[in-house]
Amino acid sequence: MKGSPFIPRAFVCAALLAIGAGTVAAEGFRVIAVEVRGATRVSPDAVRKVMTTQAGEELDLEKVRQDVKAIYRMGYFRDVTFDTEEVPGGYRLTVIVAEKPIVGTVQIEGTRTWSPRTCAPP
Repeated sequence: MKGSPFIPRAFVCAALLAIGAGTVAAEGFRVIAVEVRGATRVSPDAVRKVMTTQAGEELDLEKVRQDVKAIYRMGYFRDVTFDTEEVPGGYRLTVIVAEKPIVGTVQIEGTRTWSPRTCAPP
């Protein structure tokens, strides 16, 4: 799509993170906290457990890339993005996830006549 104004959000987030993380790593700022947002069925602790980036370490772009892959490999999320916020003493790393739906589709087979009234709750 030449000239299309559409740029995937994930690409923009990754580019901004790459620019910010390069600066952070060069100055030696540390990750003060790792927060997880958007996880309802999956525990935020489970997300943090698969990550190599931990609080107290330097923010490293390569580790963040590996963390994105590890979180996707869990199989529960359709979107994973990271955000950084400067706080006193370093950076707060926020993992923003969008969970996959529990039920993707419902397909009814094996019936010739069907109406919403016959399947509706009483």
